Amino acid sequence: MNLRNKLMKPFGLKTGGSFRDLITEKNEEEILICKNDKHLCFWVSIYCSLPTDGWQDASVTTVVKFNNFLGKIYFIGIWIFHKLLVKSLFSKATSINE
Repeated sequence: MNLRNKLMKPFGLKTGGSFRDLITEKNEEEILICKNDKHLCFWVSIYCSLPTDGWQDASVTTVVKFNNFLGKIYFIGIWIFHKLLVKSLFSKATSINE
């Protein structure tokens, strides 16, 4: 996120804040994150099932709605790092309980 903030600041895009500020819904199995701005809107679902027989299913789903051409350009840059970010978050989450 720090890299994203440094790269986007010259373009006038909002920087700072944390994922906690973006949480719109939360329950035992899922956290929904949402951000709307003039360029794009995105929603992220982070789902983790309740433990069953020592196993849990986990998934991340991202939905993006582009509001204009700059939103598409911005997302191309984000998409490159998206998989790395998701893998990193899953790695951190799984190491917490190990």
